[in-house]
Amino acid sequence: QSTVLCLFFVFLMNGDHRDLHRVDRRQRQMCKETAVILGGKTYRQVLGFGTWPYPGKTTYVVTTQPLQNPPDANIKTFAGDAADLVAQIRQTTDQDIWLVGGGQLVTAFADQHLIDEYIITIIPLILGDGIPLFQGAVSEERLQLTGSQSYANGLMQLLSLIHIPE
Repeated sequence: QSTVLCLFFVFLMNGDHRDLHRVDRRQRQMCKETAVILGGKTYRQVLGFGTWPYPGKTTYVVTTQPLQNPPDANIKTFAGDAADLVAQIRQTTDQDIWLVGGGQLVTAFADQHLIDEYIITIIPLILGDGIPLFQGAVSEERLQLTGSQSYANGLMQLLSLIHIPE
């Protein structure tokens, strides 16, 4: 069964995203995604990593804004319902979909029960303010932790949070 995987970071370190990029790359090696979905803000942030981390992968950027000089020919924009995007991707593949974004994007997919697995990275940095993990979520979802990974730089990753049937 194919999965919509959701990776997002609880906090972002003050402009230095190299560690996050390394963790993201390692996690992507664990799944065989054929499509990537990014929020518009996340897309712009990923561009700051330097090398495009998803070469050759069909990537959908959820945004209403045009993309200026995308670094890969496989990058497309999408502005619409999350379920419609997943259905569109499913017309071409049944492989995993990698969802990377902030609270607003994740909530749009979670509220429609489109996410099968969550991978959450916790960064040991306390911020006085920030972007909520979920923004305006309307549904409750029970999850089970199936693994975790800690890194020498202090990052902690909750590897597989999966749905618990009611």
